Amino acid sequence: MVFNYLGTSSVEYNWIMKSENYEDQQTVAEYLINNEHSEDAKLFAKEAIRALIAGGDVDFIDPLETYNFQSETTETLLFEQDYKNRMTNAEKLIFNNLTRFQQLDYLHSAYLAQEYALVYFGDSIHVQYNGKGDAYRHALWNAIGAAKLGTNLMKQLSDAHEVPNEGQTNNPLEEEMDLYNNNVGRNIGSHSSIMLMMKVKFAVDKGDTKYISPTYGNGNIIPGFSQIIPTNQ
Repeated sequence: MVFNYLGTSSVEYNWIMKSENYEDQQTVAEYLINNEHSEDAKLFAKEAIRALIAGGDVDFIDPLETYNFQSETTETLLFEQDYKNRMTNAEKLIFNNLTRFQQLDYLHSAYLAQEYALVYFGDSIHVQYNGKGDAYRHALWNAIGAAKLGTNLMKQLSDAHEVPNEGQTNNPLEEEMDLYNNNVGRNIGSHSSIMLMMKVKFAVDKGDTKYISPTYGNGNIIPGFSQIIPTNQ
């Protein structure tokens, strides 16, 4: 049986024994059959079941499976110009010394993280700036980047992204949050390259990542009140 590996005493096994979960069971079973030789897929299935038990939504289609990281479409090139304008000088120094393929991997990681943060968390500045969408974006950016470029190079680039240019300063809370979520993402991407969009979503839902709360309606920090808290709160 496709679910045998779960173990007869596990939370997941108890879930598959309940008839009311039939449709979700079929979806998980189909995913496992299509990835029957992958231990990573089995681990993802366990995570997915736990997310379903908690009432979450799970997408079993991996957008990265057929994604072309080497594409240089008009949209990609426009994003590159926009992103370069947001790079710090320290970040540009590293970026400019990468091969073109590495640059594209890095840019696509940032682009996908930006887009999927909107897909999963909505286009609200309160969510996307210092909120849970912000946490997701940073973690996914680093997860994909670590899977494509390696953990060390991605750490160099994302750390450099937090280094302010001369005459500028970072908000300490925002920097702490971003560095923390970057590290969570790299850890995910260093162990796997499949289903990263959902694995990072699971991390956010479980509170493995962090965001800032409370904030003003525009996401700005409230001095003396805002603090960094887990994203499951």
